[in-house]
Amino acid sequence: MWQAFHDFALAAYHMSTIRFDKSVAPPGDDHFVLHLDLKHENVLLCEPPTSRNSLPYPTLKVGDWGMAEYTSRQDVNNSKRWKCYGTICWFPPEQRKYGAYGSDWTYPILGGPDHPFTISHTIWQMAANIYGMMQLDMDNQDLHTRINDWESAETSLRHNGYSVLRGWKNPHYTSTLRHLVEDCLNVDPTRRPTPVDLVRSTKKGVDAWVDEYRRKGKVEKLRLG
Repeated sequence: MWQAFHDFALAAYHMSTIRFDKSVAPPGDDHFVLHLDLKHENVLLCEPPTSRNSLPYPTLKVGDWGMAEYTSRQDVNNSKRWKCYGTICWFPPEQRKYGAYGSDWTYPILGGPDHPFTISHTIWQMAANIYGMMQLDMDNQDLHTRINDWESAETSLRHNGYSVLRGWKNPHYTSTLRHLVEDCLNVDPTRRPTPVDLVRSTKKGVDAWVDEYRRKGKVEKLRLG
């Protein structure tokens, strides 16, 4: 799971740093790519990496870029043009209800319907895929329900640091991995890790398992449901 998360993190980093020619770039100086439909059907398992710094599991790659947009926070199309792009149960909070999720809160942290998306939108969708794999919920129904239910409990949500996974347990995975997923799925986009932070954190997780792989010479078999 760590390696899959790290592959996602590397993709997010490239999406946040890629630069196209100025002739096709929207206004702004913080350009990034939004996939807008990151779900398990659009994630590919490819050949395992050959580096000794990785585990011999399939490399995860993001596919189906048909809805993707190259944008910036100053782009007039961001986000009003893309509110309906993607699959509803995979929408992060800032995209739900046409951007009106939490708009009646005492502290409407998401900024309202015209607030632009950031690369945190991508971080959320990637973590949603990881959470789905960890919970064996490929259609994201559990997280989808949690997000919807918590909208009516602003005070409790704020008390929990805007986490919809506070107290989440899964005996098959470490608390370090669970907490990282929880951070990435925070309702508040500004509290989610940056792509650089996510690359760094997931690399630490992978390295621990690579060290064990080198000692034992084998890894657990990959089980596909």
